[in-house]
Amino acid sequence: MDINYQGFDGSNIGDGVAQDLGFGLNLGTYYDLSNGISLGAVYKSEIDMEYKNQLSRATQPFVDFGIFPKAMDDHLEQPAQIGVGIGYELNNHIFAFDYKQVKWSDAKGYKDFGWDDQDVYALGYQYKADKWRARLGYNYAKHPISEAQSGPAVIPAGSYAQAGGNALNLFNLLGFPATSEEHYTIGGGYEFTDNFYIDLAYVYAPKTTTSMNTIVGLNPKTGDMYTGESTVEHSESSLSFQLSYRFY
Repeated sequence: MDINYQGFDGSNIGDGVAQDLGFGLNLGTYYDLSNGISLGAVYKSEIDMEYKNQLSRATQPFVDFGIFPKAMDDHLEQPAQIGVGIGYELNNHIFAFDYKQVKWSDAKGYKDFGWDDQDVYALGYQYKADKWRARLGYNYAKHPISEAQSGPAVIPAGSYAQAGGNALNLFNLLGFPATSEEHYTIGGGYEFTDNFYIDLAYVYAPKTTTSMNTIVGLNPKTGDMYTGESTVEHSESSLSFQLSYRFY
């Protein structure tokens, strides 16, 4: 991770790249109901990561200006997830529906930014013929960022989601633009042998537009407070491939 930006006085805020190694636990179960219907459930534990001098240094200028009550901790936790799914196989066709909840509101770092839990709904389809596989997928989840309180009202300190709402909104929009809500996927696979195969996938997230209050100031002529919005447009595309070998 490397958080780097220009400070209020024009100086560079940042401490270079930081990295960490973390471990988590994945638990799952699967049950075949016969007649082509199967059920599954999964739990993924949180993974605690510490990125030295990243969040703490990035938020310290906002403490110096009295916007945040204190600098944020450098821990950023990959959130826990729970999920269930159902699948149906008919000849060469497989249909699947999954639901999972991503526990952002309990994850270190993200909960300080006021992120909400996400309910993710996914549909998938696979067609198989001999050694080939063709796949389509779609998922939807409302993005986890809520606009923090901001503006001329005096907001009591106590949490980052309340104190310095404008600055918090700026961090969420520009520093962590997790505003995508839909993902479309297309992919396929090929089995070279019974043990060796390749999978390819393309993921596209359509553009989203999100606006939040990020500016607050005092009009020197009238003495009135004013606010201003920032708008972020965000889309994603990714291409991946995987080579796998079965040892049996």
